[in-house]
Amino acid sequence: MFMEREIMILKPKKIPLDISVSKKNGTSLEFICTAVPNEIVIDILYLYLEDGENAPFIPEMEENIRKAFQKYLEIRGIKPSIYNFLSECMSKKKSKSLFFYYY
Repeated sequence: MFMEREIMILKPKKIPLDISVSKKNGTSLEFICTAVPNEIVIDILYLYLEDGENAPFIPEMEENIRKAFQKYLEIRGIKPSIYNFLSECMSKKKSKSLFFYYY
């Protein structure tokens, strides 16, 4: 007799993200972020210059600067809705893994 089994997958409360945006001349920004439902939180920002030097990270940004960088990321497709997409992908991957290991 076949019994149906439920697998409960919980969404993570937060998803860590490491986002790099580079220019052809070698200058780049690296955002260390956390995706939470309905928001991308920028935790740390690094600026890498074209000569290979990196500027100090910016752990404490003024709120208006932080919002400007969040808008910058949004324009490039990193939107708060990415949390739902990533958590769904992660849960599907976990459920497939559980399926193969469980049955």
